[in-house]
Amino acid sequence: MYFASLRSPANSKVRAIRIWKVEKTDRGWGEPTPLPAPVNSADGRGNWGASVTGDGTLYFASDRDSGRLQIFRARPQAGGYAAPEKLGKEINSEFNDFEPFVNADETMLFFVSAGEGGPPFRRRPDILTEGGFPYPRGDIYFSRRVNGRWTQAQHLEHGVNTVADEGAPALTPDGKFLIFGSERSSFVVPMPHPISMWEFDRLVHSTENGHWNIFSMPLAGLKLGAAGRP
Repeated sequence: MYFASLRSPANSKVRAIRIWKVEKTDRGWGEPTPLPAPVNSADGRGNWGASVTGDGTLYFASDRDSGRLQIFRARPQAGGYAAPEKLGKEINSEFNDFEPFVNADETMLFFVSAGEGGPPFRRRPDILTEGGFPYPRGDIYFSRRVNGRWTQAQHLEHGVNTVADEGAPALTPDGKFLIFGSERSSFVVPMPHPISMWEFDRLVHSTENGHWNIFSMPLAGLKLGAAGRP
């Protein structure tokens, strides 16, 4: 299992979010260890959101390049990993791109993109928004690898992305369902009609209260096409 943690390795006092790995044994989970350089580094750069292909290639998000999160790929080699490669403009944008999920044969990539957290609150043009404070909501994107190259990232529609924050995309092991998180709720700006205090209290204490929930969507219903978008 790969996960991110702010804990410091035994040989470092630099506080940074790093990617760690832990292996399951016959007696349970082993001892977690941080991934070696050049994935994790000693300079405090953040690395997280690891996803691994069948051959051990690591996809992850890092702020090492520009101070904002971008998606990188690191190929396995003897004793560790080769130097991480930043994915091209088909995937990475001028905003924050993170939480990649890549399938085992490295042909499908899902990830999250979010705009700026301050004025003028710029974002990708297809990210969905609504009224109210324009915080940097994330939307989920998809790309397909064709002849060794990732296609232009496609904004997911059909009920996956909403005006709320979406994230943490992943596929079920059989590849038939997309699993993701969303903070969608009945509270939108503006509200379609006034609600009573009783209705407000009911919604606040329900699963439709704007906190994160886990959703699933059949992959066949997303109409991704054979090669994504050109």
